Amino acid sequence: MEQTDIPFSIAQSAQYGKKQFIIERYTCQAGQNLSEKENDVRRLARKLASVDPSIFGLLNCRGVMRVMDQQQKQVLSYDFVFRLPESIEALRSLRQDLLSGEMQYSLSKRILVAKELAKSVGYVCTLNYVHKHICPETILLEDQSPRASTFLLGLDSFRAADGGTNVTGDVRWERNLYRHPCRQGEFPEKEYKMQHDIYSLGVCLPEIGLWESFVF
Repeated sequence: MEQTDIPFSIAQSAQYGKKQFIIERYTCQAGQNLSEKENDVRRLARKLASVDPSIFGLLNCRGVMRVMDQQQKQVLSYDFVFRLPESIEALRSLRQDLLSGEMQYSLSKRILVAKELAKSVGYVCTLNYVHKHICPETILLEDQSPRASTFLLGLDSFRAADGGTNVTGDVRWERNLYRHPCRQGEFPEKEYKMQHDIYSLGVCLPEIGLWESFVF
């Protein structure tokens, strides 16, 4: 596949023949149980393989590729491969649009984007997963879309709501801005739960409404 970075996004666009895809990398952390992690990846990929992007605002997963360190014979990451709906030619990150300084979206269209994003977050909850990384870098919009098609990515932090978690974070203000106060900093006070995703959604909504980025 020919892969191209999507500006201000954690994902890449890719093309195979005439088909368009989105690639997102799920990086393996040091000390992780790779067998358990691969089972988590497989379960998530199966759930996302059956979603309808037009209804749930999540892209349809067509498979996962292992990225290996050939010398160490270790798995470095898992690349999720998402197929773009045939009606869509390109996606842009919400952050890119917010930073462009151009008022491309009418108020009614911004309301549609907000509703689509809220619907995606709600569906993640119904899958019994927590997202943990809702921010404009993990939100993709259809380029020049009259329908405000919105898709939520961010698989690098996904996990089952009842799964194990490390109470760790970082001090990057641009990420802590979207985190609940008890989840901010290098050593968060509490374990992550679904309500913390609702908080992150709530930070994104004023950015969409004002069409102004809180991070520059």
